[in-house]
Amino acid sequence: MYPTFQDHGKLILTWNDNTPRRGDIVLVNVDDPQGPDYRVWLKRIVAIPGDRIVITKGIHPVLVNDIPLPEFSSGPVFYEKSIDLTLGEDEFFVMGDNRMNSYDSRNIGPLKRDQIRHILWLYFTF
Repeated sequence: MYPTFQDHGKLILTWNDNTPRRGDIVLVNVDDPQGPDYRVWLKRIVAIPGDRIVITKGIHPVLVNDIPLPEFSSGPVFYEKSIDLTLGEDEFFVMGDNRMNSYDSRNIGPLKRDQIRHILWLYFTF
């Protein structure tokens, strides 16, 4: 999630009973044997149930309901493949803020609500 989060920061998370919203940073459980060697991710929800997400291969903005998402990278982001989907009633699309180096819903597809374990409430560094 760099550059949003730096090393040695502290997180305070809420429990699983809140409704995740677009823009929330969440801790999610993932079971992807093809993915990196970790099963808990800290990612940003970029699309919620009913949203349409469009990613066009190349250097283009990510669109959610035809509105460009803000980029957190310092430069343009190149997307490896195109995606055009509308999320189902229990689906969430998550991405890392470091879009060039993030393994996320672009790789494994949308996550289900029960995979969202916590929602970030507060972040700080010392």
